[in-house]
Amino acid sequence: MRCVKQYCGSRVSLTAASRLVLGIADVDNYQLLLDGLQLRCDFRHSCERLQAELDAKLDCCNAILKSVSLRRFAHLMLQVGNILNEVACSVILIRCTVTSELYCISADAESTVE
Repeated sequence: MRCVKQYCGSRVSLTAASRLVLGIADVDNYQLLLDGLQLRCDFRHSCERLQAELDAKLDCCNAILKSVSLRRFAHLMLQVGNILNEVACSVILIRCTVTSELYCISADAESTVE
């Protein structure tokens, strides 16, 4: 573009294409304008792709929320967790009971030894 801007001859004798190029070279910040137009085109294309991806993810999320089998599976996991917690609490209670009985037995044994 620098070479084009340095042209000092008569523009009347030039072809229409050459005059166009010289006219474009005279426009301030022409490259910035071109970059802005390119960004505008790319941005629109990127937004369309993003919208398509978001629509697909939204459809997937809605399918998950409406899934009856997923609800059944989650309910089954909840029931299994409740049963495991109940069994674990029973085991802890038995251990506490056995430990306290052993403690009482060992305390009685110590008192009879004295």
